[in-house]
Amino acid sequence: MAAAFLFVGAILGAGALRAWQQVKIFVAKSRVTMLDVRYEILQHATRKPSIIMLGDSITANVPWREAAECASVSNYGMDGDTTEGVISRLREVLILRPKAVFLMIGANDILKRHATAETAENVRRIVERLEAAEVTVYVHPILPIDSIEGLAAETNVAVARAIAGTRAALVPLPINVADTRDGLHLAASGFLKWRDTIAPIMRRHC
Repeated sequence: MAAAFLFVGAILGAGALRAWQQVKIFVAKSRVTMLDVRYEILQHATRKPSIIMLGDSITANVPWREAAECASVSNYGMDGDTTEGVISRLREVLILRPKAVFLMIGANDILKRHATAETAENVRRIVERLEAAEVTVYVHPILPIDSIEGLAAETNVAVARAIAGTRAALVPLPINVADTRDGLHLAASGFLKWRDTIAPIMRRHC
């Protein structure tokens, strides 16, 4: 009788172990995030952009696919983004393997009072990660910001020094505060100046 109980106990114990293992496996699989799913989808996308516009709301507000003379351009501007934010989502850009990236970032770093040296270092990190993936990088200086134009200019100098050892090209834009609608975000005149300035470069990569 004791042997029978031991046998039944062993079976029940083995069944419980298998059930626990199945639950454990299920829990491990459930750790896949929606971001992981998005990365997987992007990695297998059949249409991948030749050019990515990367930055904050200044970039996001431009309808690049319609405005540019290139159908293969994607807008990866994000409202409120900072240099740290771009670093955190850079994997998504790299998965797409673009030929070129136009980067304009740093205005929100200034508005959020991030240290100038930190902003410059982050831009250098972004550029180096892109270049390591054989992406050609064009860096736009931070545009003038109403009432703190001097701070924007100071940050631009620091960024230029930080990326001096990279292959990235600095592409200044002929835009001033008069080309904005609120002292920061671009009006139509600013959009057009930006588009027309980089159109010849875009044609090389499109």
